Amino acid sequence: MVTSISILVLLLISPVDASVNNWEFSPQEPVCGDTISIKGNASPEEKVDVFVTFEKTVPVSSGKFEYILEDVKIPGGFNNLFKVEAMGVKNLNVRVKFVVWATKSSEASGDTAIVSQSNVPPGTYMIKIDGDAAEGVSEVNLKITAFQRIDADSSGVFSYSYNTKAVPSGDFEIKVGDITKKLTIQSEKDTDSNSDSSSDLNPASSPSSPSSKKTKFSPSSENKSSLLPDNKSSPESIASKNLEKENNSEILTPDKNLEEKKTQVHASGENIQKHKFLGPSLDKFYLLIGMGVGVLILIIYLRKK
Repeated sequence: MVTSISILVLLLISPVDASVNNWEFSPQEPVCGDTISIKGNASPEEKVDVFVTFEKTVPVSSGKFEYILEDVKIPGGFNNLFKVEAMGVKNLNVRVKFVVWATKSSEASGDTAIVSQSNVPPGTYMIKIDGDAAEGVSEVNLKITAFQRIDADSSGVFSYSYNTKAVPSGDFEIKVGDITKKLTIQSEKDTDSNSDSSSDLNPASSPSSPSSKKTKFSPSSENKSSLLPDNKSSPESIASKNLEKENNSEILTPDKNLEEKKTQVHASGENIQKHKFLGPSLDKFYLLIGMGVGVLILIIYLRKK
């Protein structure tokens, strides 16, 4: 009874996992091959557990699956764990080569098999994961977890580095203490394709490109991009040329238009002058005729009397 009580007291006063206040990782947008650095704060001189998890889908061929990780680095210390969980399988083999091959296997429970190994000696390993897939399965889902326990210093500061050279691109989950964060590791091909696409979308940004000076971009009838020399005319260029001709014809013949306007003004001026010149003479003529008619009427009237 005394022994049992002593063990219970020791369990109650045993140290618990470190209380991690916060942590950050860098770089924020890692590429395969980068080393991810983790820094944070916990209780002074406490043990901090770091879990790095990623998933991989492996195709099945002839009822078997296989996935290889090369240059996997296990850091110093023996407080580590490597675990592989395979879903949609009959069995799972994890083969590790340091100097010679060592294999650890597991039969599936349901359609899931798990192999784990703790206290792995530090070094660089080649890991081969294979096995038999379940009936009717075309892809096997692998979940790989690496665990490392690190120490916080007297100020509670801790740091951890994880090299991504041996892992594929994709989504990762990092759990430090009770705080879990996700990050995406891009492949070098993705970053190269992004840079190429951005340069294609902005051809003017590359002044050294000779094609940007000698050719012009024009859509073809198949709705595809093509480069056409300047000496070929498109319908748009023909229409623009016709419009330029019309504008030029109007611009190059202002003198003719001006002469026509002057002629019209001159003709109208002559008509006005003729009207002004003939107007008084016609009035006098009509006045004389009226006076003659009046005299004639007066003579006839006097004769009658």
